[in-house]
Amino acid sequence: MQEQAHKLGNYVVTSNNGKLTINPAPLTVTAADANRLYGDPNPAFTGTITGIKNADNITATYASAATAASPVGTYAIVPTLVDPDHKLGNYVVTSNDGKLTVNPAPLTVTAADAGRLYGDPNPSFTGTITGIKNSDNITATYASAATPASAIGTYPIVPTLVDLDHKLGNYVVTSNEVDEQQHVGELGPVPWATDVLTHFVSPRQPEAVSVARDSNARSSALTSVSL
Repeated sequence: MQEQAHKLGNYVVTSNNGKLTINPAPLTVTAADANRLYGDPNPAFTGTITGIKNADNITATYASAATAASPVGTYAIVPTLVDPDHKLGNYVVTSNDGKLTVNPAPLTVTAADAGRLYGDPNPSFTGTITGIKNSDNITATYASAATPASAIGTYPIVPTLVDLDHKLGNYVVTSNEVDEQQHVGELGPVPWATDVLTHFVSPRQPEAVSVARDSNARSSALTSVSL
């Protein structure tokens, strides 16, 4: 209180202080959403902090309980504030989790081409699987509807995945069928002809029918030989 014209001497003064209340400032930390494929490691998580005052040394880390083995789904990304100078007591903190989305991984199963002679049993079919994660126990079998009595032609070889541990829900599966070639026996080229195909009529009829197509003349001749 300042005296104007030196009159305070005429008063008995009582001075009552006021109170300035400094309330905590609002501070918000928010984890950013992220996504990845099943079986992959978590990406580097990020986020934002808003409301820091006086350049206080407050930062944040972000983490998720999800691992590379976690199934497809959504998982929380949780922020944790780091406050080495103990300034957080000056704030009212709001913490917002982010969301990690684990998407299905691509998996491809492909049957290998095969061939056999008419009347023979099917060979053992094989194929490949690409894209398996976490060493999941996923295998495949391969089959064809063709039988020894099936006519000459091509028949699909169909892969079927075997998933004993029920992991296929974590994948987007592409299945590639191929055709089994059922044909007459193939011989190597000879000097005067190409594409020589020999069909043995039966073991009881040791007569072979050979068809030779001349690649230059584009004509075919049917010959009969005895064995």
